[in-house]
Amino acid sequence: MPPSRLLSKPLMQGSGSKQLKQNSTALLANHTLDLVQAVTRSSASFSRQEGVDYGETFAPVAKFGSVRTVLAIAAIEDMELEQMNAVTAFLNPDIDEEIYMEQPEGFAIAGQEDLVCRLCCSLYGLKQSSRNWNELFAARLKQLGFVQSNADSCIYTLHARDPKSILYLVVYVDNIEIHVQDDRHGRSGLFLRVEITRDCPSRRLWLSQKHYLQKMLVSFGMDNCKPVSTPMETSTCLTKAMEPQSDEERAQMVSTPYLSAVGSLCRLDLAASDGSVSQFMANPWLGHWQAVKRILRYVSGTLDAVLGLGGSFSMAADLEGYSDTDWAGCPDSRCSTTGFVFMWRPCSLAKQAPAHSGSVQH
Repeated sequence: MPPSRLLSKPLMQGSGSKQLKQNSTALLANHTLDLVQAVTRSSASFSRQEGVDYGETFAPVAKFGSVRTVLAIAAIEDMELEQMNAVTAFLNPDIDEEIYMEQPEGFAIAGQEDLVCRLCCSLYGLKQSSRNWNELFAARLKQLGFVQSNADSCIYTLHARDPKSILYLVVYVDNIEIHVQDDRHGRSGLFLRVEITRDCPSRRLWLSQKHYLQKMLVSFGMDNCKPVSTPMETSTCLTKAMEPQSDEERAQMVSTPYLSAVGSLCRLDLAASDGSVSQFMANPWLGHWQAVKRILRYVSGTLDAVLGLGGSFSMAADLEGYSDTDWAGCPDSRCSTTGFVFMWRPCSLAKQAPAHSGSVQH
């Protein structure tokens, strides 16, 4: 990389110059960055370019179906649940690129104002930070003997000498859920905005998103809406003919939070309706928005709904799957909409309601 890569602004942010100076001093002491001679401003570039300042940026996260599966195993096996957050996770991995950063306000020392910071390690704000952290953490886990799942790269298992002892790790960026066999009673907790409540004697646990959904309804002004019993009417048929046809109509949807509302729907019972409204995220119109508001009204009436996992081994078969299709039900393309659900003793682990060539999975 040419030594002329310079970011226009510091990536670190704080509540004031004193906080910035403390953070910058700590990063310098930890060799996260070094002070070097500034590059010439005429050749400096003030933007990050793909292939120069960063390469791959994708970092995997655990699938929600995998999370539910591991939680079901933990409930049935009466395993201990622990949740942790890796503090300053993105500051740990090294970076391969040569990146410079201007000194934060209040950090420069008299006589060294012309120096810039060269990043030695990853930093919050870099596009590749999440990927660098995931690669470093995965490598350390494998060194400790953890085995990465072939079905989900963010699920790790560790088998001890005792064949009955096993430890599961669920990784979601810097959030880590630990499941281990222990004599202690499991505690209730919060993981990925999902509240976990369990009953160890019956070997069951329940997942609730009540607090998250309440905040979501408030953010979209639907906290005082009239609840309904279903997320979508059986007569509802969303089509491309309902999309806006003029620039004036599209302008009316600019202030409508359609994309964020659809992206906030993540419950299993919303898989089919969420898949339907997701097809029109590129060009929604009032009819599509009314369908989304209908889903939010359903959520408002089912805030106390929970998903139960676990139970006795004798309650059901090992794995059951169900699927159905509407056979050319789309009026635009005559494609079929297919859905499936998998149950395990007798927990609902994964639902999918794909339509056309895409899919929405929960």
